[in-house]
Amino acid sequence: MSLNLDLYKARLDAYKVVGKEGKINSMKKAIADDFFNNPSHFEVSINDVIRDVHLIEETQKTYKILCMPDEEINAGEYVKLNGDIFLCLYRYPDNTVQSRGIIQETNHDVKWIDIDSNLITKPSIVDAKTLYTTGVRDDRIIEIPNGMVGIQLPFDDDTKKLNRGYHFIFNKTKYEVSFYDDTSYNGLVVLICKEVEKNSKRDDMTNGIANRYIEAADGSLVDRLDKSSLEPEPEDPNDGVRYTYTAQMKYPEDPDDEIWWNESATYIIHKFIDDVEVDAEFEFTLEQNPDNLAFIENQTTNSVTIEAFFGAIGEVILRAIDIETGKLAITHKINIIGS
Repeated sequence: MSLNLDLYKARLDAYKVVGKEGKINSMKKAIADDFFNNPSHFEVSINDVIRDVHLIEETQKTYKILCMPDEEINAGEYVKLNGDIFLCLYRYPDNTVQSRGIIQETNHDVKWIDIDSNLITKPSIVDAKTLYTTGVRDDRIIEIPNGMVGIQLPFDDDTKKLNRGYHFIFNKTKYEVSFYDDTSYNGLVVLICKEVEKNSKRDDMTNGIANRYIEAADGSLVDRLDKSSLEPEPEDPNDGVRYTYTAQMKYPEDPDDEIWWNESATYIIHKFIDDVEVDAEFEFTLEQNPDNLAFIENQTTNSVTIEAFFGAIGEVILRAIDIETGKLAITHKINIIGS
């Protein structure tokens, strides 16, 4: 009796799969058995986890990295070796037997202050000519225009909040992000930055931190990294002074911490002494990074109207300072959102 044709094909396919898996497992075992004896073996830290890898030099400061079987390397991960920090720019798509990638040494620590007044420092690859996806010259990302710089960073919870208009300082020069791309290169953020004028009051050129200071109502400078100076003082029940605010949104059902593109919201500050509301005058500041999310459209002695720019997405912080006392009365975070 002849074997059913469909059953025969199914068995043949199964033999192929088993045979292929056997070959893969055999290759993995051969790599693992000789892994530590290979002269290319190094112990490194990948995102702060100690790992054993092989490193093969491709170009100056660029290496191919090969992992132990069943371990992985991904684009955007940091690799530390003997005090040097590398960024994985590319992971080869086929990791059936062994995960492989390309790493390039970082050459600058990019610093910025996020909306919550945290100093973020990220090792990055900065170049004024060309950025590469794989670190080799025939695989270019983009040519950098004259007078501008390109930056490569990992795509993570910190860098995904970056956008056009953010500022950085390096090589004694201030730059503004004019191009942001977190979709074309898996695991990476690519920034193109143009040179802009430094601000002697706001910028910390010594430590390379742009827009570190903001100007208070009395003209003094407030350090954005000094969180105690950016939050309202705890209310003293003995002095009887407290502050609140009310918001006038475009639609009553809208939350008071969201403003949509090309729309505005008005915030009215109230001062109470011994639970009796009194007249007061306030100085308003709008802290944002980048600087093109929203603007103060109008203000009175105790109210401010904020309008969001079209296409902007991010967070801004509204601060109200009691001019009579110099006390920070209100801090309110607002999300700028679009459709």
